[in-house]
Amino acid sequence: MTRNNHIGVLAAATGVLLAVGMLMLIMVALGEPVGAAFPGTNGKIAFASDRDGDTEIHTMNPDGSGLRKLTDNQSSDEDPAFSRSAQKVAFSSSRNGNNEIYVMDANGSNQINLTNNPASDSDPAFSPDGSKIAFDSTRNGNAEIYVMDISGSGPTNVTNNSEDDLAPSFSPQGNEIAFTRELFNDFGEIYVMNADGTKQTNLTNNQSFDFDPEWGRQTRCTIAGNNGANELNGTPGEDVICGLGGDDTIRGYGGDDEIRGGSGNDILSGGTGRDQVFGQGSDDRVNTKDSVQGNDLASGGPGSDTCVTDPQDETVSCP
Repeated sequence: MTRNNHIGVLAAATGVLLAVGMLMLIMVALGEPVGAAFPGTNGKIAFASDRDGDTEIHTMNPDGSGLRKLTDNQSSDEDPAFSRSAQKVAFSSSRNGNNEIYVMDANGSNQINLTNNPASDSDPAFSPDGSKIAFDSTRNGNAEIYVMDISGSGPTNVTNNSEDDLAPSFSPQGNEIAFTRELFNDFGEIYVMNADGTKQTNLTNNQSFDFDPEWGRQTRCTIAGNNGANELNGTPGEDVICGLGGDDTIRGYGGDDEIRGGSGNDILSGGTGRDQVFGQGSDDRVNTKDSVQGNDLASGGPGSDTCVTDPQDETVSCP
């Protein structure tokens, strides 16, 4: 969404941060060198379009086929953002007279207003575990970054300053948020902060207008098997563990892990931490049970899978 008609130069922030300007396409399930994709091999692109006379949310396949309109009303629906499992889409809508944050299923059903207040709420972004949504809001008089639960409860101002803060993006682990700060000298900068709003740090600090950061997801396998049957164990830290082929046994142990079984009948266990566990192959056993409710994502993939989860863990393709 255009902010105050600024025309700026996009600037790369740092590391895996990528400033993407006014791009309204959000890609899910990008292909990866190991042949895996998140969350499936045929991900969707969500975007906003005024092709029908007013702005609506659409999805399509990566090759442009399979166009589908998810919203259909006389107001403006924009800023689509997939949850990491791609089962939910958050977006902003002016259908109630001012911009509000909505969430819906990925097929357009169950559209729910999460914010419902007189201010302008825009630019939603899911946390990696799907439990939080960050967004910007003018409810305190100027634009600030807020974080709320997926139900819309507990909205909290995490920037809380006199300048405009916009376009939040969670880090892959969900512990940091990148955002745009529009300064009084008419410059925009890319900032990063802890998810609770502490340690706000300017990453760009130049005389141009830098805006709309998007935080990339780690895709490199830190621990990888081969095409045979592997037993792979993670470390106490954050791991990306890839089984590739064969009937694998993979254990994440500690840290916030991403575990990909690959092809074969795999036994996958996340362990403690905020884990994303993907069966991907044939008949898999996916286990995210760690006695912490709503902390993990379990995805069975194709085949006859068994998912063992805690209550409120996010599940995809689990019977």
